[in-house]
Amino acid sequence: MSDATHSAPQKPAARSLHQLDTRTKRRNASETRFKVMGIAAISVGLAFLVLLLTTIILNGASAFQQTFINVPVYLDPAKIDKKGNRDPADLKKATTFTYAPLIQKGLLEVVEKAGLETDLSKAKELKNLISASAAAQVRDQVLADPALIGQTVDFKILASSRVDGYLKGRVHRDEIAKDKNINVAQLDLTDALLKAGVVHKGFNWNFIFGSDASDSRAEQAGLGVSMLGSFYMMLVVLVLALPIGVAASIYLEEFAAKNRFTDLIEVNISNLAAVPSIVFGILGLAVFISSPICRNPPHWSVVWC
Repeated sequence: MSDATHSAPQKPAARSLHQLDTRTKRRNASETRFKVMGIAAISVGLAFLVLLLTTIILNGASAFQQTFINVPVYLDPAKIDKKGNRDPADLKKATTFTYAPLIQKGLLEVVEKAGLETDLSKAKELKNLISASAAAQVRDQVLADPALIGQTVDFKILASSRVDGYLKGRVHRDEIAKDKNINVAQLDLTDALLKAGVVHKGFNWNFIFGSDASDSRAEQAGLGVSMLGSFYMMLVVLVLALPIGVAASIYLEEFAAKNRFTDLIEVNISNLAAVPSIVFGILGLAVFISSPICRNPPHWSVVWC
């Protein structure tokens, strides 16, 4: 029997916990790259968000300012109150077509008194500088105070959308060759009136509290009715949808039996949550518009259609 030399198992060399092995280094490097890519993605997203907000503010800030024209208007009794009795019923017969020439004449007198050089010598040629809502503004003030008839009253009226767009940089001279609503001579007069202080910009409260407007008087458009409609919609949702939705969810989760019918309801609820509400709104609008009732609506279907 020979003596066999058995070597004792070698212990692994002692290594400090602070010394990183190759695998740990790779993991740390991957984690570092992931952090860098995450920070880069967030930075790019924030940059685009800042760009979007800056664009919205720069393009939309001008909507809070509106161009106005100070015009002294002589409220000619021969035109407004032909009978001379100041009867509100008779005053209402004078339409905006009666007041528009008075405003145009007043603006022409301002131009002449200021000694501004222009090729526009007739009052009608100044029509495109004035908002289509100006006549209604003057008429409403006269109806509210008939004592103004026969006097020269200073009115702060809205300028037309073309004049407002020109002063805000949206309407350019080289783009109005075929524009029927403004011409170069009227823009030249606008610049002269601006220097004379007759035309000026002011805060547009009507943009916040006003209602929608037609294309002929776009300068009068506002958000008031839209905000009011959104407020009433929120009330309807709060009063109807919220309690019904909470009650339905509690019933389905706690009391309803698990069967095909409840499964169908839950699937449809999930579909409603997944699809944007505007899609269902467009579908509902299409149904209402194409329905026979709305094509030939009886008197009782006014609210429905």
